[in-house]
Amino acid sequence: MSQVAVFISLLLVHRATQSQSDYHCNCNDDALIPCPGISSMDFTAVAWYKVGDTSGSQVGTIKEGIIRKDKGDEKPLTYHFQREAKLGADYKLVLPRVTPRDSGIYECSINANIGGQNKELRVKLSVHECQAELTTVSLPNSTQSGTWQPEELPVMWSLIGYAAVAGLKILLSLICIMVIRVISAR
Repeated sequence: MSQVAVFISLLLVHRATQSQSDYHCNCNDDALIPCPGISSMDFTAVAWYKVGDTSGSQVGTIKEGIIRKDKGDEKPLTYHFQREAKLGADYKLVLPRVTPRDSGIYECSINANIGGQNKELRVKLSVHECQAELTTVSLPNSTQSGTWQPEELPVMWSLIGYAAVAGLKILLSLICIMVIRVISAR
């Protein structure tokens, strides 16, 4: 019984001491998340996952597949991830134009050759809040005090507008009179 307890505690210590890298990125930048330790390993394939909700008690139990590439293949296999993702140089996960919603834990799963040991390395992505850019707009015909002055229309355009409205009113009145006469004649 004590051997089982020692074994379980060793497993827990091993799991707790696995390193997790942190990667910080600004909003709307392209995130290039490295797969730590991949350069020192002989492997057959690399897959990236996003680890599920880390706020609950089931930390790391839900993994959503993002992308996978076998070492000899030219094109990677993409899973049905909710956003665009690519593989960059050295099997880095590339997430274009990240937002704070992309923050979380990503897992690089390295499948080793026969006789080697598979690795699952985690990287915590932190995306800083997006800040609205302030731009100044200069309005035409504005005065130095900042009040907007309306542009005056030529008199001819004003008269044409008033005449068009008056003509439409007369036309609609005539149509209404004709409809009333037809209805009352029945």
